[in-house]
Amino acid sequence: MLQINRFSDQVTLIDFSDNVKKLNVVIADKIKSELNELIDNGCNNIIIDFSKIIFIDSSGFGALVTVYNHAKNVGSKLMLANIAAETMELVKITKLDQVFDIYNSVEEAKNTII
Repeated sequence: MLQINRFSDQVTLIDFSDNVKKLNVVIADKIKSELNELIDNGCNNIIIDFSKIIFIDSSGFGALVTVYNHAKNVGSKLMLANIAAETMELVKITKLDQVFDIYNSVEEAKNTII
């Protein structure tokens, strides 16, 4: 479901499998568990690439907020990149753009760390 790539010891890139297009109630808990496990295993800077995701529902946003809070509580950083324009509108309406660190590209997010 998630593809995990390490740029370095400092940065972990999370990408979604090709068959995952929606972060919704069907997969939100699984994604939350996998991301929390990465954080618990010492991934300090995580960039999630949303380039394949076309839709996020409230369960998906809830999972991301939970993971973000967990990361923050243990001193890790969670960054979101490549969010589709339609989804970004929802992020702004819900004011989650004031919560998450959001970047236009993975490179832009990576450059804030390295």
